[in-house]
Amino acid sequence: MERSDRNKLLLLCLFTFVIRLYVITQTPLISTDSFAFIQNAKHFSHGEFTEGLEHPFHPLYSMLMALFKPAFNSFETSGEFVSLIFGTLTIFPLFFLTRRIFSRRVAFAAAFILAIHPFHIRLSADVMSDV
Repeated sequence: MERSDRNKLLLLCLFTFVIRLYVITQTPLISTDSFAFIQNAKHFSHGEFTEGLEHPFHPLYSMLMALFKPAFNSFETSGEFVSLIFGTLTIFPLFFLTRRIFSRRVAFAAAFILAIHPFHIRLSADVMSDV
């Protein structure tokens, strides 16, 4: 990857991060599934892995919430952080896959569209694993 392309991609990643961070600060309520993920994260945080794995939702998101909870002192904030990070990082696989299949130009366009897509932004700013 050329240096200029790498810089553009990193700038786009930063842009993506800032948009999602802003939306997190403007979102007063968490979604309906968030409660279940927070409950599972509490189980994992307390070492109750059997209880955490009994829930029908996949456990990785809740495990990551439990992992980051000490840094934020809140399960909700740690869940928002996990969504923010993974929502931002989705720019990279989309860019590289699109570049491989189509072209560099199409890859940047696709990554930019994902960066500003309202639904993706909203999902990246909530405690849910649908990013």
